[in-house]
Order: sequence, then C-alpha cells, then structure tokens
Amino acid sequence: MNSPVSGYRISSKTTLIVGGIIFFVFTLFNLRGLKEPFLTGHAGFNGALRSTIATNYNRYGFIKTGLLPFKNTGPFDFNNRDKEGIVHWHHPPLINILTAISFRLFGNSEASARFFPILAAMATFWLLFFWLHHKYGPWASLAGVFFLTIIPMQTTFGNMINYEGVIIALTLIALVAWEIRDKYPKLIGFIFVLSFLAAGFTDWPGFILAGVTGIFMLFESRRNWKIVLVTGICMTALLVFLFFWLSAWAEHDGLAGLARYRAGMGSIKVTYGQLLERTMYRLRDYYGFFIISGGLIWIIGKLLIFRSVDKIVAVFGISTVIYFSAFKAGAHIHVFFLHYATCAIIVAAAAGFASLMNTLDKLLSNISGGELTNLYIEKIRRTLFILTPALIAFLIFSWNMPLIEKTLRESRGISYKKPSFVPNAGRQDIVIIGKFLKYISNPRDVIVFHRSSHSSPQLRYYTGRNYRYVHHRDPKSVNGSFFVIPQRLLSDHHQSLFASKYPVHRILRYLVYDLRKGRRKSVSAWDFRISALSYFEQWFSGSVPPASFFRNVNSSAEYEKLLKNNSKN
Repeated sequence: MNSPVSGYRISSKTTLIVGGIIFFVFTLFNLRGLKEPFLTGHAGFNGALRSTIATNYNRYGFIKTGLLPFKNTGPFDFNNRDKEGIVHWHHPPLINILTAISFRLFGNSEASARFFPILAAMATFWLLFFWLHHKYGPWASLAGVFFLTIIPMQTTFGNMINYEGVIIALTLIALVAWEIRDKYPKLIGFIFVLSFLAAGFTDWPGFILAGVTGIFMLFESRRNWKIVLVTGICMTALLVFLFFWLSAWAEHDGLAGLARYRAGMGSIKVTYGQLLERTMYRLRDYYGFFIISGGLIWIIGKLLIFRSVDKIVAVFGISTVIYFSAFKAGAHIHVFFLHYATCAIIVAAAAGFASLMNTLDKLLSNISGGELTNLYIEKIRRTLFILTPALIAFLIFSWNMPLIEKTLRESRGISYKKPSFVPNAGRQDIVIIGKFLKYISNPRDVIVFHRSSHSSPQLRYYTGRNYRYVHHRDPKSVNGSFFVIPQRLLSDHHQSLFASKYPVHRILRYLVYDLRKGRRKSVSAWDFRISALSYFEQWFSGSVPPASFFRNVNSSAEYEKLLKNNSKN
C-alpha cells in the first residue's frame, strides 16, 4: 500500500466538514434538471427509453414481460411478443429494473427515473473520497471530490438514466472492498463478486472492468486465487447466459450486428484517427484543461519513477481504452462513453495535487533560521497552504464553469450562443404534443403518426399509448383512434375536407384527427404557456422553462373560419 501523501496537516474533522460542504454542492449540481422533461439528445433519449420500458414492467409485471423492453405502452398480445416491436434488446436489463422500482416507490415521473443514477453518483463521490484519503491523504480526497463536482462530464450526464453511473459505482464498491479485504475476508469476497455481477447485469463494460481488475489481482503480491477464480467463473457464466438470452430477442442482426456496428464495420465508418481527434476535444470540453493536464503529468511521473500506477487509474483507464478500441463507432457517437474514464482522471489529478502540496511542504520545511525567523516562516507556510489550493481551485472553477453551461445546453440540443425559444428549444414541442395526445385519448387508444412526424422514445413516453406509423395522408385509410400529421403536408383544401368529416385539433404545427366513432365534429386550436418560476425552481426544472398546453378559444374560432372559407373556395 502506498504511504499517504498529506502535505500540510489537515485534521480529520476539517476534512469531513469541507468534504461535506463539497458534497452539498455536488448534490445540487446532480439535482439540477431533476424534473427536466426528456429533451432531445442522449440524456433525453435514454431517459425516455428506460422510462417506457420501466412503465411496462410495472404495468404488466416482470414475469409477464419476461424483462423484455417493450417500446410501446400496450395493450400487448403476450402470446405473440415477437410482433410487438421489442426494441433495444442489446443490453442487460438492470437499469430498466431499477427505474421500474423507482417508479413503484415515487411514482412515474422524470424525477423518479433519475433517482438511482443520482444515488450512484453520490456513492461514487464518497467511494472516491475514501479511496483518495486512504491512499494519498486529506489533500487528495478533498481535491478529488472537488474535481468530480465541477467536471462537465458529471454535471451533464451524472443524472442520466443509463448504464455508466451505476457501473462506475459498482466497480468502485468492488475495488474499495478489495482494498480493505483483510478485515472481513468472506464478506468482502462476497461483496466483490456480487458488485461485478451487478455491473455485468447492467451493461457490457462491466465485464471489461471485471476482467482488467482480475488481471491486476493476479499480479498482486497478496493475491487471492480463490476470489479471482470464483469471480471469473461467475462472470463467464453470466456473460454466456446474457449473450444467448439477449441474442434471441435482439433487433436486426442480434448482438453480433450491434458489435459490428459499434466497431465501425456497419453503416458508420470511423477510423481510429477520427476517434482520437474527437476524444481529445471531448477531454478538453468535458473535464477541463487543468484537470486533464495535472492527471497526465502525475501518471507519467508515477510510471517513470515508480513504474506503477494507482489501481483505479489503471482499471478504469485501461478498460476505457479497450472499450473505445473495440467499439470505435459507438465511442465516436456517444460522448458519455468517456464517463468510464472519469474515475481514472479524477484520482490521477487529485494525487498529483496532493504531491504538489507535499512537495511545497518539504521545500518550506527545509528553510530554517532563528526562533523569530522560524515564526515568520511558519506564518508564510500557513498562508501558502491556504492560498495555493484556493488559487488552484479558483483557476479550475473559472475554467470549467463556462464549459458546464456549454456542454449541458448542447447535450439538450439547445444552442449555447443563440437565444433559445420555447417550445423549439430541446424539442420541447414533442413533449407538449405527447402530453396533449395522452390528455385527449384513452389508455387503449392507438395513435397513428404520419411518417414525417418526429419519431423518438420521448414522443412514445409522453404519449403513453400504443402507436403506429403510416405513409399516406388520408385519415380514412388509417386504422387507429387518432391520426397525427404535420400541417404543412396537407393543402388548405384537404384540411377543410378532413375537418368536415372528423374532429380536428391543431397544436404546434401538427393536426390531430379524432377517428373514434360517434365523436361530434369540432375544430380546436391549442396553444402553450410558459410557467413563471423562481431561480430555485428553475434549477430543478432544467434547461428550458416548463410549458403546458391550453385550448385557445380565439385561435380555434379563427382556424374554424379559415376552414369554412377554404371549403367554399
């Protein structure tokens, strides 16, 4: 075990108090956008998809669904499950199960869906704090959690409903447990194996992390062959089971097709040069120049001088390189794949900062003089050990804060430089339309969309109804309860003609025809209003102000008059 590098002494009480303050700020950053709707971009796509699958788990039960990820919200013919549009069955189901549990506990909402990712982020905070304090002392532990708090990768994707955060927390649990295995060897061994099994049941990188960890364990002087063997057998059995189970229900070419696509052998061709260039830009934008540079300098120095490196840095760093190398197309598209490198970067940068403070302490300790001189030297030391971390923290904070805002808005499809307008910002119009369709329909209604309509998991989640897509524009040919079509696709004549046969709703450039029998013909125009929120409410509401729909009486009358005039012409 490495001897702690502590620099100027900080008491345990002070370390915990400062760590608690940083944790409070960290929690606030991860709760930002807690109630934000699932907007466009990776976070919104993943959030809506997991939430739809979790909704079906709760509606029909884990056993009846067979844990299959149904993209529709029913009703289903479970005797013909293969005809019901099973989607995204390329990944293990744990994150979907956790989201369903959260919905059971707190209700079906965006905030509930983000519960377990936020919980995983909090666990990551304290696990890194413990590891860094145990290995390198209080300076490293405080620096590490401070860096974790202000990196854009964490503030942007920390509460995203996806695999990365959960796998990172589970892997850290296993590594920390292994570090303290001497106290409770049997319990620690059980936790170690269970954590990696849960990581593997979350997504495929869990197996890479487990494999790299196992290799490092074999080269340790205090290696435990039994734990390595048990972990290896259990992970292999889980991998084989998941491969055959998921391949049976996977889309298109199954898991092999997904692997080829993500490896850059499908429709998207990506070279390693292109991936490296994009990764360099992402490291700069999602971690910040100073954190990346400090971590890199420490790693190089550690390898050159001691020919060793921290286990977390090695496991997460090497696993990320393997993951990127094997699936370069997926890594090129998905910026959040880089999140697996977060712990390696944080530990390296924090250890580097602790080494800096320790070096400064040694330099000042070598200065000596008379009794009066030593008194002044001590005051200078105290001043430097306050100003140095404060200056570094201010420098990193000032550099990263603009990046936090930039990456957060861009990840939601909102321009960072241009003003954003509701409802187009982040495609909030899709959220409004989905909620409107759910409002005017019944659970067993089928919503039929024209192919030109915006198709996304976000629309499916907020509509909450079974849906279909068609190519034709005539509602008469539609087999469903409602027909949704962009208004621009219908001429004035056809709008008037269809309005004379079906009740019609106009909302945000879309026309919604009610095809249910016995409905009185009517014309309704709907608009949206933006909710006025305090700054505190805006923090939890996310990147765009919440908007709700309402029936605009004046617009309804104007549209009805326009339809009548068109019919006369």
